[in-house]
Amino acid sequence: MKGWGAFDATGLCHLTFLFENPETIMPMINAFYGVNLNLTDFMEMGKEMLRQERAFNIKAGIGPNADRLPDWMRTEPFPPTNAVFDVPQKEINELFNF
Repeated sequence: MKGWGAFDATGLCHLTFLFENPETIMPMINAFYGVNLNLTDFMEMGKEMLRQERAFNIKAGIGPNADRLPDWMRTEPFPPTNAVFDVPQKEINELFNF
């Protein structure tokens, strides 16, 4: 689901929202904070939070190389389907280009 960064930025617990889209809670957020955010605003809030987290990490000496999964996650099959995480690192790197 898109928007988890935005949910994080609100302080709302992911486990309490068992639905597919952030539009479901937009009225609650707007009412609570006295704002009139639309979906674009909400998603941008999440992106900005991720940008700030990454900037903090870089200043703390935690660079992009920390955005790597351990090798075993790319090689060990996961039961019961024996699927292996095979998303190329290049594609994972692109997740942060927003």
